Amino acid sequence: MIDKIEKAGISGAGGAGFPTFFKLGAKAEYYIINAAECEPLLESDRNIMLRNAEKIISGIKKVKKIIDFKKAYIGIKQKNTDCGELLKKFIDVDYIEVKILKNIYPSGDEQVMIYEILGKIVPEGGIPLNIGVIVNNVETVYRIEKAISENEVFNKRYVTVNGEIEKPCVMELPLGISFSDILEFAGKKKGINYIAIDGGPMMGKITDIKDGVVKKTTSGILFLSENHELILRKTQSIKNIFAQAQASCCNCMTCTELCSRYLIGHRMEPHKIMRALCSQNFDEKIFEYATLCSECNICELYACPINLSPKTVNQFLKEKFRKEGKKINIKKDSYEAPEERSGRQIPSDRIINRLDIKKYYKKLEFKDEIPEFTKVFLKLSQHIGAPSKPIVSVGQNVKKGDIIAEKNGNLSMPLHSSVDGKVVEVGSDTIIIEVSI
Repeated sequence: MIDKIEKAGISGAGGAGFPTFFKLGAKAEYYIINAAECEPLLESDRNIMLRNAEKIISGIKKVKKIIDFKKAYIGIKQKNTDCGELLKKFIDVDYIEVKILKNIYPSGDEQVMIYEILGKIVPEGGIPLNIGVIVNNVETVYRIEKAISENEVFNKRYVTVNGEIEKPCVMELPLGISFSDILEFAGKKKGINYIAIDGGPMMGKITDIKDGVVKKTTSGILFLSENHELILRKTQSIKNIFAQAQASCCNCMTCTELCSRYLIGHRMEPHKIMRALCSQNFDEKIFEYATLCSECNICELYACPINLSPKTVNQFLKEKFRKEGKKINIKKDSYEAPEERSGRQIPSDRIINRLDIKKYYKKLEFKDEIPEFTKVFLKLSQHIGAPSKPIVSVGQNVKKGDIIAEKNGNLSMPLHSSVDGKVVEVGSDTIIIEVSI
């Protein structure tokens, strides 16, 4: 079964997109299905569960045959208890259980979810497997079921389309469809210069409309005005961010007190990093703790009273260490969440109000129709690991589901065409296919 998962090109549909076959090659005591829909405004996981509950339970049973876990938990937020009740109708084994989580952010962070469900803490710099846990997103489980039972490849995914548009919805979109085609379908409003966020409002990445395409990790697309406060915050230069921090940080510690990693017992204390930055005390031992940052963005978009950017500083430091090839070993013998944790968790409603996105917050319906498009732009890098290696050439006709790029290393994955069409470009990072009429 794991061969089918690998050949289907399934990688994590949440987070960074870790290759699923590799993750399921380990053994674990617990299997957690992340259906919490961590980010505000996103409704993809909800729609997957409402439309495919039986297949999701069947997918968990198939994973049981691969890794022989003791217990599986499906983590769902209180706001989606109807999804939990629907899933329960198809659970006929005692090793699968639905767990209802508080409507807090970031309950969909895998380490936070593990703590909420099992009371276990993943060690600093570690992964869930270190404590006998494997976590998959609910869409990943659905894709596993489709690959094993129907030989379906991972060449489309559920995407929430939301923001300052006429027709917000959830769709199952082919990989490689452009954000510009999606925006046309979703309904532009007059007088708006749009910027897209690939993902949710907290952790999503700013993406130019003309460059954005759906990838395996695209859970949502938010179309907002370039003047929206969220866009302005996310497009600040690192030079400006450093200057603001050195001039204004009062070291109030709120960024640390609300940090989701600090609240599970990690030594992620953004205020200390900001303090060192302000004093220009460039002690790498202090800055190394930036590598513990989950980039949940609470510190930057919610906690800081003067709108500084600790997350972006941490992100910059993490990338700096990665480019320098530094191996950082941060861990301690035992971990314990602080007593004040429960009082410092942030309700998702407060996040929504703080970000001025409440008017976009609503239950979104699934649309069976998809945008009209003439080309797909399939990225060779869709996940953690080496990019796929093209095996097609310009002018070649391909069918939906054909392999167009093969594995290129242990953590690489095959890439499949999402349409019937003709290859019109094979670039260093993208294969472009013109859709057959």
